[in-house]
Amino acid sequence: MAMSFTPRLTRPEAGNKYYITKAAGGYSSAIKGSPTDAHCDVLSNCVGYAYGRFNEIAGEGACKYLSPTNAENFIQYAGGLEVGQTPRLGACMVWQKGATLKGSDGAGHVAIVEQIISPTEIITSESGWKAKKPFWTQNRKKGNGNWGQGSAYKFLGFIYNPAVNVVSTEKGDGVTMKYTSANPPMQCFMRQSTWYREAGKTTIKGVLWHSTGANNKTVKRYVQPDDNAPDREKILEIIGVNKNGNDWNHQKLKKGVHAFIGTLANGDVAAVHVGPWDKKAWGCGSGSKGSCNNGWIQFEICEDNLNDPVYFEKVYREAVELTAYLCKLYNLNPQGTVTYCGAKVPVILCHQDSYQLGLGSPHSDVLHWFPKYGKSMQTVRDDVAALLAGSNDNTGEDEDMDNARFKELFNNMRSEWQDNDCGSWSQEARDWATSTGLIAGGGKMPDGTPNYMWADMLTREQAAALFYRFAQMMGKV
Repeated sequence: MAMSFTPRLTRPEAGNKYYITKAAGGYSSAIKGSPTDAHCDVLSNCVGYAYGRFNEIAGEGACKYLSPTNAENFIQYAGGLEVGQTPRLGACMVWQKGATLKGSDGAGHVAIVEQIISPTEIITSESGWKAKKPFWTQNRKKGNGNWGQGSAYKFLGFIYNPAVNVVSTEKGDGVTMKYTSANPPMQCFMRQSTWYREAGKTTIKGVLWHSTGANNKTVKRYVQPDDNAPDREKILEIIGVNKNGNDWNHQKLKKGVHAFIGTLANGDVAAVHVGPWDKKAWGCGSGSKGSCNNGWIQFEICEDNLNDPVYFEKVYREAVELTAYLCKLYNLNPQGTVTYCGAKVPVILCHQDSYQLGLGSPHSDVLHWFPKYGKSMQTVRDDVAALLAGSNDNTGEDEDMDNARFKELFNNMRSEWQDNDCGSWSQEARDWATSTGLIAGGGKMPDGTPNYMWADMLTREQAAALFYRFAQMMGKV
């Protein structure tokens, strides 16, 4: 079973006990941050943040894992947790600073893996002692193995979170996307359902949105595992138990969709995948021209009383995430259309749209709900397109960006270039430039050889000095 992992891309909310010291009523044994955040007093501090985030992911309702020691000593005191060199979601990254692990030459740094773009590129969440901001996210590339940290640091490894399933680190789908090929939605296939047993395959043309039309926002109302599912107890622990037996897997129903979005047993909102994406849906019925059941992946959003803007925003965002994932998976254009049964049909539409096009039964979902909160199917398409383009505004990653933070990130990026990594194609030219003194380098590598920083930028000032030395060599000055 693939479990959904929700990345933290915005700062911890006020009152979150994982980021509050025990003395102040929280779970954390870490010291207060500096400067001390008014709402989460372990910030600003990389140790307090990573300690809290690791345990928040584990969901123990207490700080059970890791020890709030110096950052560089996290692995020493990992308490038997698995450690490795490959990034995994929820893992704690550990860097040593200086030549020892004694803290006298630096306390190191820690961060948490929130998204995996590829085996060599990730997004982290972190904090830092004396930092101007209590929280930030960072794009880190493996580079020379130091994952973007400065040359004074040495990367020691990833401490893996025991609450997160191991997923592959093949290339994902964009830094802002929750669901990727490496981190798909949670799966609970309902193989006992009439739909699963009888519906055939189809060629995927798009994605169609539904909402349930009932005031019950729990996924368990509709989704339950098979009676003989090997992971049944674990799934029920996550989804919750439907004690009424009226879920779609234990009734003879002539309806079926591919996923449901609603609340899990712990109150979190998530998507649950219940059947193969290429199975023909039994969701929107038929109209005068035909049916969008033949080609459109369909999912249901569990409704509440339609008056809670907080719940709406959560399920709307989750539906956008799921749709973007499906568009990426099947190469669908979120702003595109398909000519089908004589109609020009949007790739992304809802049940009401299918009815208006003569391709579905007369239902109003989701347009009886969305306009209350300023949303339409066009805003859906726009938000999905923005998410796929990696430019969605709802991630919170840009909210805290200022000039100082930009300089910090820029300098971190440059530090990855300031070594002797280079291509073989330039070997002859580089040998000539160094042998003649035209390029002298700046500083030394750890092995004592000159650091020519071949991949780094050349400023106009440096260019002027370079041209001047060349002119001297040619006897022109």
